[in-house]
Amino acid sequence: MTFCSRFIQGTTCFTRPSRNPEPSDMIKDMYLFNSAGESIGKGSTVAQFDNQLLVQAHRYVLRHCDELECFHREFLDEEKIKHGPSTSLTPSTIEKLINVHFPDWLEQKVNLKIKLIS
Repeated sequence: MTFCSRFIQGTTCFTRPSRNPEPSDMIKDMYLFNSAGESIGKGSTVAQFDNQLLVQAHRYVLRHCDELECFHREFLDEEKIKHGPSTSLTPSTIEKLINVHFPDWLEQKVNLKIKLIS
């Protein structure tokens, strides 16, 4: 059956486009991360999110993005220096620092890098 379906005219599982096609080079250049993609199918309306949900989503992305791991370490190293060598940061303190101060620190870091480039 599989052999025969390759010779049938029309759309088959072999001629159908991929579900997740590679995005064009122009689209890839727009993204910071390697997970660029293009929408497939009919568009739908986007729901409005309240501020709390947006903050939670932003925090989740900042905490779980592998590309930002080196920035997490750099941020925590700077915080350890600020608090002094005699102070050890507890896991709950680290959580609070990352939740509250890391987004602003990262934004400043990116803005500084942009100024240096341009």
